[in-house]
Amino acid sequence: MLGEGLWLGLALHYWGEATVFLVVGALLTTLLTVYLARAGAQCYWLCALLAPVAGLAFYLAERGILDGLLGSV
Repeated sequence: MLGEGLWLGLALHYWGEATVFLVVGALLTTLLTVYLARAGAQCYWLCALLAPVAGLAFYLAERGILDGLLGSV
């Protein structure tokens, strides 16, 4: 969700849709982190730490793939 929101906003400039994706992604990350903390998971904080990193990695990968595809046309 976070990576898709970054891609929609930064690459396509669809800021309305990007805001929705970013808010939902942050909400899901928060809910999953709280759930894991209450369940007694030892490294529950990894969810909150890795979600933005994975979102950025997704954005960069999607941007690279699309640049490669559009550049070859």
